[in-house]
Amino acid sequence: MSVDKNLHRIIQRLQGKLPAEETNDLDQWLSETDNASVGEELSQVWSMTGSYKAGFEPDIEKGFSRFKDSIADTPKETPIRPIKKESFNWRMAASIALLIGVGLTLYYSFQPGQPALMAVTTNLGEKKEIGLPDGSRVVLNEDSKLVFPEQFGEQREVRLVGEAYFSVAEDAEHPFVIDCPNGHVQVLGTAFNLRAYPEEAFAEVEVESGKVMFSRPNGEDSVVLESKQMAILEPLQVGQEEVAIEPVDIPALNAQSWRTNRLDFRKLQMNKVVKLVERYYGAKIELIDTEIGSCTFNARYEREKLETVLSDIELVFKAKLKKINKEHYQIIGGIGGNCPQ
Repeated sequence: MSVDKNLHRIIQRLQGKLPAEETNDLDQWLSETDNASVGEELSQVWSMTGSYKAGFEPDIEKGFSRFKDSIADTPKETPIRPIKKESFNWRMAASIALLIGVGLTLYYSFQPGQPALMAVTTNLGEKKEIGLPDGSRVVLNEDSKLVFPEQFGEQREVRLVGEAYFSVAEDAEHPFVIDCPNGHVQVLGTAFNLRAYPEEAFAEVEVESGKVMFSRPNGEDSVVLESKQMAILEPLQVGQEEVAIEPVDIPALNAQSWRTNRLDFRKLQMNKVVKLVERYYGAKIELIDTEIGSCTFNARYEREKLETVLSDIELVFKAKLKKINKEHYQIIGGIGGNCPQ
């Protein structure tokens, strides 16, 4: 007896429309150990969503059909992170697929006036430029995802996982809100860079122009950032009360190096230089047996090779550069307390 047929019967039973002559066949199918959980899980989804709107009776069959059609019509997005393939049986796959279909259909497809959600993702090494419904522009960095409605309502709200540069269309009556892991951003019209990868404990905003209100997801520790300022939200520590705001050396907006392909170091401490170089080139740089971390470094690079940047650092501080592999380098020794001016 096919799985599809019995899934269809479960939907009919949830609606109270299952023909009596098919009840015994369905009960027999569900009595099998591997199939029992399917009916239980669907019943839980039904009970959680059934009270969403009093007196509202969705047509599950049509909704599920539309949901499957939308999957067929939507270009497949590449997963943000490579996922290790695990073995699973077809019954569990069918259960999960149906749970997702019914759950999303109930929550989105049957809400009157609910706009469709769009999702754009990028692979490692890939960037995409996106135009939003209000005319705002977003440049999505690699390994990131942006979710936004097909049409904005009273509030322009999007969800970012990863990193992106936003150029927000000005509209004082409709705030632009970004929800992301470990942070929350609200703006009226501005240009800024937001970094919020889920595997990183912090969220970071660097403002190019305009003003941005930056806070934790619950709205606490909010700060207002103006042009050429940045802030980093890190996990709360004992005694920590607010978020520090740092000025950004004009025009050195190094957080946007992934988009501009420029690194601009102006009297920037080597500890910070190393972090920015690591982020831009995706490499690991270690300072070994040296005190140059507090020394400042001045240089400007545009589309330079990593080896060129590291060779300059080696020369300026009279250090030794050691290559562990193509993504791992060590800067050993060098000038200590008396940093070059």
